[in-house]
Amino acid sequence: MVLFHLKITSANQRIKLPHDIQNQTMSLKKSIVYCKHQTGGTYPHSVLYVRLPWLSNYEVTSSTNTNLLPIAFNRDTDHTESDYGIRFHAERVPQDFVCQVLQEPHGALVPFGDGNNEIQEIHLWFEYSHNNQI
Repeated sequence: MVLFHLKITSANQRIKLPHDIQNQTMSLKKSIVYCKHQTGGTYPHSVLYVRLPWLSNYEVTSSTNTNLLPIAFNRDTDHTESDYGIRFHAERVPQDFVCQVLQEPHGALVPFGDGNNEIQEIHLWFEYSHNNQI
């Protein structure tokens, strides 16, 4: 198995990988969301929606969105770790792509920053069966 790690530090981030990843089954294994928490904060959401261009063809179907990956977090702590076992048949992951983090399925981009109650970074770990570069 091969591990694929994404570190997201802005709401509309260009990701550059050392190589592309060919079409194959991929599993979301873990997420960590870092948020600078302050007691009494007013951040209204406890789910973030990540748009990854290689999750297409209805890999994620919902009554509120399509192809947005929901990532839960506890807005009352400084970081939230979540374990998953979600399998996708992902399209080819290009070497260079843009991911977006939204507050709601059809809403605004999530504000990232170092201020109180702002998201600082998100880490996503995926596992897949083989690396086409080997």
